[in-house]
Amino acid sequence: MDGKPLVTCQAKIMTLKPQVKVFKGDSKDLMLRLEGNFTGRNFKFVDATTNANLAFSHEKHSNISGIMFGSDEYVIEVAPHVDSALMMALVMVMDTMQDNNHGK
Repeated sequence: MDGKPLVTCQAKIMTLKPQVKVFKGDSKDLMLRLEGNFTGRNFKFVDATTNANLAFSHEKHSNISGIMFGSDEYVIEVAPHVDSALMMALVMVMDTMQDNNHGK
């Protein structure tokens, strides 16, 4: 590790069209956008260059423990040849950002 960021996330959540932009490292090279319902944790990952859908994330509705104990469970569908670890890490970042916005 050299102390440089892998990605930088820039959130615009409180707008008519909520969006999170993900940049490569600390540059202005836009890699992808996250679009959708962030409070419901249902969003898609869109390639910034091709506008192709790379992945989808949504909260699992059959999660009884989440209803009873407040734990969250997600489903992430990732397209072939897409870095699934990066997609999962971004979901966790979004979860943390959402919790911070709601004082958790």
